[in-house]
Amino acid sequence: MGHGVQADSLVGRGVQDRHQERDRTAGQSPASAIDIDPAVLDRAERAFLRDYTLEEMPVVRTVGCGMLLLGSILHNALIPLGTHPRLGLWGLAVCLAAYSLASWLSLRLWFRSKPLVSLVTILIWLDTVPMMLAVYATGGTASLLYPVFAIRLGDFNQGNFRRLPLVFAHVHIAAYASILAWQKYVDHVAVPWNIEIVTIAVLYLSNLFLTFSAGYAFRLRDRMNAAISLARGRCSSACSASSSSGVPD
Repeated sequence: MGHGVQADSLVGRGVQDRHQERDRTAGQSPASAIDIDPAVLDRAERAFLRDYTLEEMPVVRTVGCGMLLLGSILHNALIPLGTHPRLGLWGLAVCLAAYSLASWLSLRLWFRSKPLVSLVTILIWLDTVPMMLAVYATGGTASLLYPVFAIRLGDFNQGNFRRLPLVFAHVHIAAYASILAWQKYVDHVAVPWNIEIVTIAVLYLSNLFLTFSAGYAFRLRDRMNAAISLARGRCSSACSASSSSGVPD
């Protein structure tokens, strides 16, 4: 009995809420439900880009650098290094912290004075450097952190940088190869090229696969945007026809 009264009360509140919502939106036109003003849409897109770039992106970058440092500490604590990199864990921590802080301050200062997209693109290119430092500090050719060069491509599924996944599929391979070259010619480490050729091939194939998956994500997003644009266009046409015929919205 109590459950029945409670259910009736919930249903009654639900009906009342729907009536209140209908009353609030009774005076609105169909276009108000889907905003079709290009200026409003452009301002909303810019506001979203600003919030993402100045708030979410620095947090994601800082968390990523923190995970790189944590993985490096765990790696060197559990796996004895056969080499002696010139960059230790303390130096890696300082570099990662400095990069996170400098990138955040740059975005804050640059946003008001110059085009933001150029700086964002520069930082995307520079994001490869912390990964290189982490792999080098954990032994380079003996490091087990090399998969970060493939995992990083997952970031591009969230943005609008359509050509960058394919570009970075090659940049990451060049970055890893440069670590091996540094170890061979500067640190004079014996690089097992038979193992490293397999590692580079696996990394390259992984990057290519993630590049193709990013392409699918971009095409799906294009279809969704096209459907939204079509809905806005039809709503705008309906509003125009209603206004020209004298029928109130």
